Amino acid sequence: MYNSMISMYCYHGDIDAAMNMLDGMVCKGAFPNSLTYNLLFKFFIKGKKLGEASEMFTEMVSNGCVPDQLNCDAAVRVYLDNGDPVMAIKVWKCLVDNYRHSEDLEGTANLLVVGLRDNDKVPEAVKYAEHIIGRGIKLTSSTLSKLRQSLVKERKEFVYEELIAKWKAAY
Repeated sequence: MYNSMISMYCYHGDIDAAMNMLDGMVCKGAFPNSLTYNLLFKFFIKGKKLGEASEMFTEMVSNGCVPDQLNCDAAVRVYLDNGDPVMAIKVWKCLVDNYRHSEDLEGTANLLVVGLRDNDKVPEAVKYAEHIIGRGIKLTSSTLSKLRQSLVKERKEFVYEELIAKWKAAY
């Protein structure tokens, strides 16, 4: 019943009422589950209320609930687009820990690497590109090309050459 009410408040744009409902659940002996947290996380991300989304993400993960893959994909995109690569990385780590199919992670993996690069986090972009390749998740040639541009600009072509060698060996 609580999830239905929270969902209704969210879909009608009354996140404050939904949060009050969440806060009141525990007092009444009902506890939020993955559905509850995912509803709220989705609407915080959708509404670009990133502070609240970050708090919700942290609370849900600490309570053993896993954000669904679509919410994680959207969150990584929104955090990167709004200049919060640290939170994007946290969501990415949760995504990789909980979802195993590399094909399903390809879009978000490429988004993460390009987003880190675009947020002037080239070393982190390289680190995660290596991590992604190591997990067997395919990075596109477009993503690698964008990373190459930044590495050439920083006169670190050798880093790109090492990365491309790993990419070729993996595929």
